[in-house]
Amino acid sequence: DYKLWEEICYEYTKHIVERYGIDRVKNWRMQCFNEPDASNFFMSDYPGGIENRELRAKEYSKLYESFARGIERVNKEVVFGGPTIAGSTQFLEIFLNNIKEKNIRIDFISAHTYGTEPKFINNKNAEFQTDSIINRYYSYKEVIEKCGFSHIPIIIDEWGMATCGFYNVEECPKFMDRETEVFSSYFTKLIYDFVDNNINIDKLMICLSGQHEMVTDFSGF
Repeated sequence: DYKLWEEICYEYTKHIVERYGIDRVKNWRMQCFNEPDASNFFMSDYPGGIENRELRAKEYSKLYESFARGIERVNKEVVFGGPTIAGSTQFLEIFLNNIKEKNIRIDFISAHTYGTEPKFINNKNAEFQTDSIINRYYSYKEVIEKCGFSHIPIIIDEWGMATCGFYNVEECPKFMDRETEVFSSYFTKLIYDFVDNNINIDKLMICLSGQHEMVTDFSGF
């Protein structure tokens, strides 16, 4: 029920504007859903939803449209965007083309750029490397420019040395590096790579997924 979803977004936005004031809230970034291109997050119980990424992208576009309408009914100064994708450029392209066709507002494009797959680290086929993050950014940028959104800021709202932020040393012993100075060295190298490649990112955030599953300290999360 997209009309109900619009009302939820409207009521939530109205609540935070009334509580904190528009001068504060307009500095925040509202996002619609998390990783809708990942089948375990969006439409996972819908027949064919897991296999059909194109179907999920079209449905997400409807979700985003209602989300945007709900927010704009409150105050047009509130900043919002999406699609907060896990990695699918196909999903990103369908979404951007849909909102372009309907002239739906988007203030920023958000995406995730996780690094090496743990399975490749475990079987010694790969190490932690910043190249995967840089390459992922360029694949997004290519689609963004192709769809005519090169003027819209890009936000990396999740990134990490490896995928599967909820894994620890039990799943991948090498993840202990995320508890040591290796992590800070990796982060420094990543920043240098962004500078050297003249990559313009509006904001770089870090995801602390896995923290909620910690049983002991320093276990690779």
